[in-house]
Amino acid sequence: MSGRGNLTAYNTKLAIKVLQRIRVRTKANPVKAKVLALEFGYRDTRVITQVVAVLRDSGEWICATQEEPYGYYYADNRAQLEEYLEKEHERVIEQLARHKKQRDFTPKELTLLDFMEQPNQEAA
Repeated sequence: MSGRGNLTAYNTKLAIKVLQRIRVRTKANPVKAKVLALEFGYRDTRVITQVVAVLRDSGEWICATQEEPYGYYYADNRAQLEEYLEKEHERVIEQLARHKKQRDFTPKELTLLDFMEQPNQEAA
């Protein structure tokens, strides 16, 4: 798949099949990306993840669980979608805060590693 948002004719067919498989899944019974990847002949989940991103970009109510059982499901209603989106929003805010800390960090500052006990090299 070349670039997010660009579906070839082949990947459009794949997207339709992936959407069909996810649409019948609920939050209690999601489908794992690995299962979809294997079902459609892929060894890893990258293509499935990209297809799901494109489907979400087009407005599909595809959600993902944050705990067991992990996987994709289709929101039953707007409230379930909003619950998922709120959790995603919180996750993104946490990531942005982490990125800010990294940007603001000056390597000359002491880090947690500086305070950790160093292995005893004499014992070697």
